[in-house]
Amino acid sequence: MVQDAILESGPDLQMETPDASRRDTARAEALPARHQQVAGLLAQLATTGRAFLLYDIRNDTVRRALRNLLDAFATTLAAEPQLRLDMGPFEIFFDGRRVYLDRDRERSLAFRLYRDGVRALVFRQGFDADELARLLEVLSLRYTGIHQHEDDMVTLLWKAGLHHLDVIAVEGLAPESGLVAADSVARASDPRPYLPEDVDAEPVGPTLEVAPERLEPVPSTLAGLRAEVGPGRLPEDALLLLAGIVRALEDPEEGLCLSEALHLCEEIRDFLMSADSLPELLRFVRQLQALSRFDAPWDPERHASAVALLVSCGSDRAVRRLVHSIPVVDPLLRGELVEILDVVCSDPLTAVAEALAVEDRPSGRAVARQLLEHYGRRRGAQLRERFGSAQGRVAADLLRSIAGLDGEETASFVAKQAAHPDPEVREEALWHLERTAHSSALGHALVESVRRTEGEQRRRLLALIERSRDRRFVKPLVVLLHAGVRDLAEARELARVVGRLEGEAGLARWTPALTPVGRFFRRRLPGTPAVQVTAAAAVAEIPGEPATHLLELALSAAAAEARPWIEELLEERATAGARERP
Repeated sequence: MVQDAILESGPDLQMETPDASRRDTARAEALPARHQQVAGLLAQLATTGRAFLLYDIRNDTVRRALRNLLDAFATTLAAEPQLRLDMGPFEIFFDGRRVYLDRDRERSLAFRLYRDGVRALVFRQGFDADELARLLEVLSLRYTGIHQHEDDMVTLLWKAGLHHLDVIAVEGLAPESGLVAADSVARASDPRPYLPEDVDAEPVGPTLEVAPERLEPVPSTLAGLRAEVGPGRLPEDALLLLAGIVRALEDPEEGLCLSEALHLCEEIRDFLMSADSLPELLRFVRQLQALSRFDAPWDPERHASAVALLVSCGSDRAVRRLVHSIPVVDPLLRGELVEILDVVCSDPLTAVAEALAVEDRPSGRAVARQLLEHYGRRRGAQLRERFGSAQGRVAADLLRSIAGLDGEETASFVAKQAAHPDPEVREEALWHLERTAHSSALGHALVESVRRTEGEQRRRLLALIERSRDRRFVKPLVVLLHAGVRDLAEARELARVVGRLEGEAGLARWTPALTPVGRFFRRRLPGTPAVQVTAAAAVAEIPGEPATHLLELALSAAAAEARPWIEELLEERATAGARERP
């Protein structure tokens, strides 16, 4: 209810910027202080009454306006216990001075009252939130048409039960009592629990607490509504509305300020803030740019208001909304979105990164990654810095964007993340490395990652190294082997890669470790079991009979712990040789 909205609003809220009615109200500077106070009250009353036609009662702006209006009435009636306001066709007078003027028949509070016969309103102390609620409901009614059975303003005010407001009307028909002479007072009746049925407004009074029930629309009705709207028609209609506003803003005779139409522009902005309306949103942004450059002497704040509206299109909330609206069936970056962000965002990379951090839809995340890759081409260092402070899925998404950047520095950076402590980041890095062409810069990073990983991640990195066929990997991998690999299985895998890369040239490297020393009956291989297994694994990958003979010789003198590993290597070698023979 309206009364609830008034009472629930916090006392610290402030009235929103008044619209054209305040500009046309009697010049405040030329009025005495008590007249200025009444002029401000009427400007608030007119603005709030129109707000009921545009916004839901739960809207924060309406709640602030209601609370401020109630405070204004209390302050004014404390100074003027009998506040009489005399009506003219377009103006309102207080104590002989004009305190309100608005010549727009659709908007003028004075015209509406005067047309229906009201010649004066007298507010008295005791006018409270309940009566203010009823007065606003009457002032904001939208007639369904011009019909004889509709109640006029005098009748509606009488039915509203405003005991602290007297209505002075011209001679005419009064409710239930015949003629009323000019300047006679129409006293209020008891409040009615409903509004007239012939006006387009919500009823006042208690409502039943009924749970909402979902009803499926009739297919024929739904089809008719869709046909009436048509595909893509609503965004175009919004731009047609904007075009009409712009014409009024650029017309000196209208003298319209952008601040007066700002609420409509904001609604158009909010409606177009979707990936489905990007072409129309771009046209909206371009129109705002043109407005910001338009010289309007009657509107000195035009440029600042237009720029503020433009910036609001690139706020964190707006960018999140755009990213979240990306359709699942088309998660591709569109040029209109980039152009919009270039205009409305001072820092699009940060805005998109913040949106990515809270986005759950795969399509939205995909487009956010593409945007970050686009902006990261010029700001790669900042993108990598943001990656460093992220974790989990967000860090993996940022790494994917980084991987799309050009340059050897990028490949090296991605390769190093194969040893990242976060499993999602490691998986993302390995996925990219397995699809990246080999380079020298990438090689150094791969070796470093092999040194810092183990298990499945190390095996995948070793597979990449082997696929490169780059013998420059042999030396750093041998150094790693000599440094000591605690797990024999991992040592064997590492040595196998070395053997495949080095080939027959590596036989001389491993022969000393596999040649028995000592007397005939006490011959043993030098080195630890780990060294013996490592050397045998490397030799097992070298083709030719000399390598086979060296493995057989090593088996006869190997340590007990190493012997099963060498036996398995010989069996694998024999099986592979059998498959190769015709």
